[in-house]
Amino acid sequence: MVPVLLAVQCCAMSRAGSYFSRRRGLAEFISAGPLASVLEELTRRLEEKGYCPSTIQGYVRAARHVTYSIERRQLARRDRTLPGLRRFARTHCASCRCPHRETAASANFYSCTPHLLPILIRAGLAPEPRRTPFADELAAYDKYMAEVKGLSEETRAIQRRALAPVLRALMPRGRFDPARMTGVALQSHVSTLAGTRSPHTVHRTVAIRDFLRFLQTRGIDTTKALAMLKGPKVVSPLSSRKALTMPQMRALLAPLMCREPLAMRDLAIVLLLGQVGLRRADVTRLTIHDFNGRAGILRVQRSKSRRAFELPVPDETREAILRYVRHGRPSVATPALFVAHAFPYDAGITTSAVSGLVARAFRRSGIEHLSNGAHVLRHTLATHLVAAKQPLKAIADVMRHRAIDTTVRYTRVDLDRLRAAVCPWPEETTDVQPGTT
Repeated sequence: MVPVLLAVQCCAMSRAGSYFSRRRGLAEFISAGPLASVLEELTRRLEEKGYCPSTIQGYVRAARHVTYSIERRQLARRDRTLPGLRRFARTHCASCRCPHRETAASANFYSCTPHLLPILIRAGLAPEPRRTPFADELAAYDKYMAEVKGLSEETRAIQRRALAPVLRALMPRGRFDPARMTGVALQSHVSTLAGTRSPHTVHRTVAIRDFLRFLQTRGIDTTKALAMLKGPKVVSPLSSRKALTMPQMRALLAPLMCREPLAMRDLAIVLLLGQVGLRRADVTRLTIHDFNGRAGILRVQRSKSRRAFELPVPDETREAILRYVRHGRPSVATPALFVAHAFPYDAGITTSAVSGLVARAFRRSGIEHLSNGAHVLRHTLATHLVAAKQPLKAIADVMRHRAIDTTVRYTRVDLDRLRAAVCPWPEETTDVQPGTT
């Protein structure tokens, strides 16, 4: 028997039903039923998050088909999970018999499920999600990285994602057993990935080593495993090949030179990455108070090196930021300098959004390059400074490298470009006449 949360009479207009017209009876369909309070809670949460009315309307209409099927006992409890609800969206629309039919599974069905499922779980209408394997160990490791090593959230997330599949492979039953993390088992796991020689393999090896050191702090001896573990050496492309040329940089910026608010934001971010050398995480942490437009100074409060910096901003970048703040940035409560231009507005931009806008700029410009990530713009700045024969110490200060060895890698010689630059060696000639010594 479905638990009755709140009986709503058809004649009473609910908060969720107010988004729909009474003419076709859709508002009454939304407001009716013993699970109407689920839709009320969903509507309230979407409003609090700042979603626009049209989005709320689409999400609530899709959610009503879920609650209607639960009321009719057409959606089993075991299927009320995130994958199960998304399967329901595909199969239900093909044979929908609800009072207001849906003939196609729109994006609203898939997008509303992450908002709807927690409400169903709290109401006792869906099973509790299964506990993630090794959640306690990963949480303790995350605390160690944050408090002992002082790593940023982005770096810690990379380490956790790299380590989780290793633990699942060594302990398939989901129970943590440090005795299984032997040097032989770990080296065998890394060797299976060595054929790809990708940076992801290196990340996984680094995460394993760091986790073994973390286990030592908890009294577990992992000395032998650390000594045996050897990761594959991945030779990364030369920095000069990663870097964009000046014509490519101009082509990358060209599609962003318009008055659209989104283009203004993307232009300012791309210039900060390519002319100031910020990392994408630095961009997401900037607030409106960190930028001094008159002096052309940008303050990075929390950098990768856990230090604050004040950086001079080139005139082109300064003008792009001012133009975005004055004419493109939405009026929102968040202090973030760069905000999302989709609902909900009141949120700063994320690191994945920074990578996405750079990749989008590459596609629009038609540039085919070795990489289209955000970090390639930082590589471009460092490589051009090396090409301009700037001192390594000055380059390290601009890039905010704590060790000069990190800057030295940008000085590696690209032999292909060197061969193209040099003149051919002249053929050897001799003035000695034949028959003479």
